[in-house]
Amino acid sequence: MKKKSIKINIVFNIIRVAINLMVPMIVFPYVSQILGPDHMGKISFVTAVNNFFCLFSMLGISSYGILICSKLKDDTESLKRSVAELIYINLLLISITYVIYYFCICCLNHFKPYKELLFIYSLVIFFNAVGMEWLYLALEEFTYITIRTFIVRSSSVVFIFLLVKNRDDYITYVWILVITIIVTNLMNLFHIRSYIKIYNPFKLAYKKHWISILIFFSASFASTISANIDTTMLGIWSTDYWVGIYSFSVKIKTLLVTIISGIVSAALPRLTYNYNNRRLDEYSAVLRKIFILLLIISVGLTGFFIVEAEDIILLLGGKEYLNGRNSMLILTASVIVMAVTYTFGVCVLQATGNEKQYAKSIYISCIVNVVVNAVLIPVIGVNGAAFATVISEVINAILFINKSNKIVGKWYHDLEILKFVFASVVASFLVYLLNFSFSGMAIIVRILFLFLVYFLVYILVLLGIHNESRINIRNAIKNRK
Repeated sequence: MKKKSIKINIVFNIIRVAINLMVPMIVFPYVSQILGPDHMGKISFVTAVNNFFCLFSMLGISSYGILICSKLKDDTESLKRSVAELIYINLLLISITYVIYYFCICCLNHFKPYKELLFIYSLVIFFNAVGMEWLYLALEEFTYITIRTFIVRSSSVVFIFLLVKNRDDYITYVWILVITIIVTNLMNLFHIRSYIKIYNPFKLAYKKHWISILIFFSASFASTISANIDTTMLGIWSTDYWVGIYSFSVKIKTLLVTIISGIVSAALPRLTYNYNNRRLDEYSAVLRKIFILLLIISVGLTGFFIVEAEDIILLLGGKEYLNGRNSMLILTASVIVMAVTYTFGVCVLQATGNEKQYAKSIYISCIVNVVVNAVLIPVIGVNGAAFATVISEVINAILFINKSNKIVGKWYHDLEILKFVFASVVASFLVYLLNFSFSGMAIIVRILFLFLVYFLVYILVLLGIHNESRINIRNAIKNRK
């Protein structure tokens, strides 16, 4: 298979991420104000519940599929056979998931007020599976993914503005979200057909996949619990209003983390391929560059979103969501930590085949997250949920770093991370002062102007103080073999 440029992959994936960021920035302020916190809270609760069932229907295939197909992409027949085996496993899991899903909708009293939304969202379970996004990521088809994303997402924006006009249109809004997912995955299925070969399902070897799939599932399950338990617990112990307020803060954090995950997802197939084919110099170089890029972006974005928090809330949500300012500030701080967890958890532990170590760390941080949420939400509400997220991510980062040190050594010790923070503080202070001078400017113009000023200063300061020294990770890896 022709080797694709990782730089082009990252560029296209950043474009895709930018599209995925711009669409919520365009749509979310509109739907938040039209539908209000109560209906947005209902949608967020249903989405969180549906995410758990989607997770079970995939059972770790999303992560495992990327890694196994990255290793096999030079062997077309083995690749097609493995894809077929994963598809058949997935279809079995979907069938089981739907039985449990509809039983819960019909029999659990807490779900009955949300029955209609849950039935609509049930379509996502099937189409997420058949779309095989994991195969596209493994084959580094980022050009197609970006073009598809632009077409589908831009179309969804048009329909939202045309059809969502008042608070009673929240069901229409959900239908648009679900149809967007359906169309996306149908396009995937049509485009990827050359990699799909029909085999007799009774003559395939499934056993070799199950252990790794279950390990990734357990890690994904713990991650999904960590990502959704705060919203779910707020939905049980609080009101739809506060769930809507908190969900707004989570969406802001998610927008920022999407950039990080987008870069990592573009690099992971190449990192996996290089490491498993003993191209350790290439693996080392890519790993270091990715970590530096993630630090630059995460520290920079965190600083700007903290100093401009109130204006960003007013722009994206309106005055109704200002009660979520503190939770947004707390969650934004976790973005830097997540840059670290993605680097050491995904780029090191997953790429090098240490998924068991990855999963164990996720389990521990998940338990911490649930316990801290249970303690803090009844006391300080949405801020407690935000603190629980940050604390669990810090625990996760520490565990990932400790386990990664045993595999690739302490290759990061010379990066002088505090210099990134210093550059962000300088740029943030300047933007804080400029806010007073441009307070009369239209809010969207002011934010865009200050964003450009902030990152110009941030990059210039970094260029002035950051001395990127080199370290040979390859030797560190060899010393541990």
